Amino acid sequence: MFAFLLLLAFLTDTPSLRIETSGARASGYFLIGGLNVDSAGLVDNTGSFVHAIQTGPNINQHPTPYRGYTYYDGLLRAYVVVDASLRKIDTFNVTPPYTTDFHEGYQTRGRRYIALGTEARTLDLSGLIQGASDSAHVIGAIVQEIDRRGRVTFEWRSLDHIPITVATPDIDLTHNRIDYLHVNAVIEDETGDLILSCRNAVQLIKIDRSSGSVEWVLGGSASQRNDFTFVNDTVGDFVGFSHQHSPVVSNEGEILLFDNGNLKSSRQSRVVAYKINTTLMTATKTWEYTPPYPTFSPTMGSVQQLENGNILIGWGTTQNGLVATEVSRNGTIHAEITTPHPLAFPYRVYKAPIAMTAVTKTISDKELVEFTTLDSTTKFTLLANTLEDPTEVTIERHTYPPNHIIYRDTIPCHVFPERWVVMFNNPSNTYTAFIDVARTIAEEDPSAVRVYYRPKEGVGEFVAVSATQHEHPP
Repeated sequence: MFAFLLLLAFLTDTPSLRIETSGARASGYFLIGGLNVDSAGLVDNTGSFVHAIQTGPNINQHPTPYRGYTYYDGLLRAYVVVDASLRKIDTFNVTPPYTTDFHEGYQTRGRRYIALGTEARTLDLSGLIQGASDSAHVIGAIVQEIDRRGRVTFEWRSLDHIPITVATPDIDLTHNRIDYLHVNAVIEDETGDLILSCRNAVQLIKIDRSSGSVEWVLGGSASQRNDFTFVNDTVGDFVGFSHQHSPVVSNEGEILLFDNGNLKSSRQSRVVAYKINTTLMTATKTWEYTPPYPTFSPTMGSVQQLENGNILIGWGTTQNGLVATEVSRNGTIHAEITTPHPLAFPYRVYKAPIAMTAVTKTISDKELVEFTTLDSTTKFTLLANTLEDPTEVTIERHTYPPNHIIYRDTIPCHVFPERWVVMFNNPSNTYTAFIDVARTIAEEDPSAVRVYYRPKEGVGEFVAVSATQHEHPP
């Protein structure tokens, strides 16, 4: 009798890809831009491409709230929107005469877009700065919010609000072309106002959305302006951060950012979290992470807080092969991506359950638990046979065959394009699993179907397990 194949990977820890893992990782594929000098895409936990796209130069990806993602297309000079089925459904860009900037562009809830652009103004700086040109080309930042119909609902221009002299001393203001701010990130805070990361000023600036005025500035030692006192964040004679990237507002209400550390004597990059108090005007360091080995990234870098609370760090232009680290607040590394021969340096690394289904449930009773969300299902149901303590279980459903397949015994004649990954916080409990495969096997004889599993995703041999066919779900 021929055997068909359905494959499971039951995980109590997770394997390697060049992604070395241990502990509880968050669900999702890694969005890495770039995978090469002109391409980006999704990578699974075995290091295999789930979806790759040619983007042209200047690569930036960002997950959407709707299980898709956006990416900057260097050939179009615009952002492309991809839905949960990996179909291109929209594009957006800043309106002319401004130029869309690859550093930032994403979709927010309500299907709005935030896009960063640049403008060039010819200015006479000779009376302002000694040795400066009387016809300098000054690059300013443009921030636009665009609604689903393509209408600009908000616009902010840095040259109308931020003086050129805010640039740090390492920026030569006597050049003919001056990128005085170099904005590399724009985020919305909990009030709906905007926070901009200005790399060449070593500042985070908060912008009032209604007036466009600057509410406050948070800047490290090299900044020309800083409205806050840093607490617990001094190394040598340097206070705060330098040449930062990718600020985000954490679940705890902090500002998390990637601190490149260019102007520090230690030359060590890190991720740092600050609790901002606008009454006392303090920025208190509440958390930081540096790798256990020296890592310095002079450019690029990213931070993301994942659904399970882990922090994903993209390390930018490091020279030691470190690409990304997923770490918890206690410093435990849950996933780490390395490569001995990097093809390109990723501007940002994100993680999101795109083109897959991932559901997490807490099992506290010996009853059937269906792993289904409002709009999708893993086709997986669990029944606890033994339950020492309530435990969190995550089921991932992937719609392609496993990578690196090795069989211990019977080799099937066909592998169906579906696999499941099951992650338990408490592996001592035992379960009975019910998998709805009616659509997967279509017209095939159900009695010829076999279920295989292996303990780790992408590693080791698949072994056939005992399974019984049911005509109806439990």
